[in-house]
Amino acid sequence: MQTQNSAKHGENTLEYSANSQHSDEWLELYDPETNIIVYANPLTGECSWEKPTGATIKPRDEKGEWWKLEDEETGIPYYYNTSTGETEWEPPENATIIPFEALMSSAVGKRLSTVIANRASLVFSDEQANSLVRRLSRTSSQRGNSKPQSNRTSQTDLDIQQKSASPFANPRANTTSQQLEPFPETLEDSEAAEATNKTSPGNSANNANQGTNPHVPMSNVSSYTGLQTGSVKNQSQVDQTSPASPSNKRSNKQPNVMLEIPKHDEAHRSRFNTADNYSMLSAPIKHSNSFTSPITPHSAISELPQMSESLPIMNSRIQTFEDYASLHFAEQKRGFFRKRVPIQEMISFTTEPLTRSLLKLSKDYHRDAIKIFKTTQRVMGDRPRERGGEDSSDIQWLLQKLMKEPTLVDETYSQLCKQLTNNPNQESLKRGWGLFCVLAANIRPSKSLHPSLLNFVDRCINSNGQPEFVFQAARYAKGKIEKLCQMGPRQSIPSTQEIILVLQRAPFLPPIFGVSLDDIMKYPEYVDKKYGLPRLMTFLVDLILKLKGMKSEGIFRVPGNRDLVYMLRIKLEAGDYEADGLTDPHVVASLLKEWLRELSEPLVPSDLYDECVSHAENYKYILGIIRSLPEVHQRTISFLIKLFQLLIRPENQSETKMTASNLALVFGPSFLRNPREDLGSMMVNTASEQIFVQNLIKHWPERRKKT
Repeated sequence: MQTQNSAKHGENTLEYSANSQHSDEWLELYDPETNIIVYANPLTGECSWEKPTGATIKPRDEKGEWWKLEDEETGIPYYYNTSTGETEWEPPENATIIPFEALMSSAVGKRLSTVIANRASLVFSDEQANSLVRRLSRTSSQRGNSKPQSNRTSQTDLDIQQKSASPFANPRANTTSQQLEPFPETLEDSEAAEATNKTSPGNSANNANQGTNPHVPMSNVSSYTGLQTGSVKNQSQVDQTSPASPSNKRSNKQPNVMLEIPKHDEAHRSRFNTADNYSMLSAPIKHSNSFTSPITPHSAISELPQMSESLPIMNSRIQTFEDYASLHFAEQKRGFFRKRVPIQEMISFTTEPLTRSLLKLSKDYHRDAIKIFKTTQRVMGDRPRERGGEDSSDIQWLLQKLMKEPTLVDETYSQLCKQLTNNPNQESLKRGWGLFCVLAANIRPSKSLHPSLLNFVDRCINSNGQPEFVFQAARYAKGKIEKLCQMGPRQSIPSTQEIILVLQRAPFLPPIFGVSLDDIMKYPEYVDKKYGLPRLMTFLVDLILKLKGMKSEGIFRVPGNRDLVYMLRIKLEAGDYEADGLTDPHVVASLLKEWLRELSEPLVPSDLYDECVSHAENYKYILGIIRSLPEVHQRTISFLIKLFQLLIRPENQSETKMTASNLALVFGPSFLRNPREDLGSMMVNTASEQIFVQNLIKHWPERRKKT
């Protein structure tokens, strides 16, 4: 294995590359999604769940692995630590570095790599400002400057400041699979039928000493200080020599940087200066300094550490859609005297067409923005169709347009929010929310719009004066937005059937995903009366058996096709329990896992988590805990455990390769959910969680005495 000993990497930094030697050396890597140790060979790209024989194994670093990733928008490489969640521009010292592309040749490696990249992208935008400051500080020190904060600002650094964070990673890929043995055709043929009687950290606080906040994306610098593309003028004339010091901050040797301040913007100024005018969507961030002026001095770009400390306060204030519109909507005037159109009117429903984009977009996008608004009006029934056509075809065109032109995504969401505000037509309002839910399920909003969009949805959920269908649809849309931001955007256009189900039915029914078992059991149509269990669960298990899922390789471990999983989910959300044409049991198994993991309360309530972890090895004790649970939780756990017991029978296990330990790894998070979010606690308790589920599988009574 070849070590790169350049000054950039440090003497003890090891980055795997095509030039590396010793192809028999493997690494232990931690999969944060399944909590499984994966063995990988960075040179050959091979990955395996099993420990390779005859190979040299490099133990995993308890401090986490460093992955070399790339910001897809800027093309600049950065480094991400899987344990601490830190991101760095420069290669970390005394570390082993794994390039993202090194493991892409195998299915297991590709899935692991995309999971890591997905998690890193969530952290990267918040870490970007702090990482850039450290990068500038090190560069300054290497050039012989004693001050870490300097006025040196290169064209590259200015570009970085103006670019937003990297988008989410691509959807996960399929992993390798293992064979499973035959299983009873239906639940009635198995003992499972007897269950009728009874589921990032960001940087550490030590960054505070550096005078910078690690949770400020650089995109916010441009959004909230008036620094926009084209705002930095005469960049080639920026002074590269004068260091920052109290004596020369206001001297004539300042970088020649001009910041554009919005005209006629007294509303913005008063908004920045009045903290009480804002609703706080998330918990406030503590800071030693506060923002005092909406106008950034010319030296602010070179003094990012001081400036970034106060930006999160302003970011947390800009939460409502009205606040977002005040900053990002283009100014509109009308009448002979060209009076300015009030913001409240700009964000309210209208039957009139648009004459330009709502947002401050280039003129090149105005025509598309106008066409999108006309499409929105047609789908909502506020504009007649000139040449026929269907809503589904209009929506497919819209989704395809947004996938090709991401610049128009926030414009489209803004147009929809406008048409859903103060809309007097109930039918138009309902169709508009259906369209909003289709978008929320497929198109991810930008990071600048995301908090305001969630606030808009939350206000609709909590409003007492809204129709019931608005409450249901808003709650549905919120879940879709949050899931899309976790999983990443979809890569394909939904089918006509899927669009119609979301547009007309799914959002307006009581939810079956993301709620508790008790909530589901409140609705008779969601209950399987035979088993006294959620109908969705018994339907999916029965479907797995009918599709010969127990003969399929890696059932419950290999993910199904994402689009098919999503289509099946939409059908169930819309109350359609038909699965004609579905042949892949992995799709059904994946949806069952998804439903269990999204339960708002795990199968074992969170208040019993510590007790279960502490007594995980005492199977008699944990069986007693299960019997003390609410009845629906007992029946659900019993139903699943009996399914697992049938799966690991000796006559099946030789073919399935699925042991009690394997199943405990997969379903552990569904049974026990750590109420503490710190990574250290999660990693310490993971083994106990798995032992808990494993003991349930091994010791749960296979037959319950009938009373």
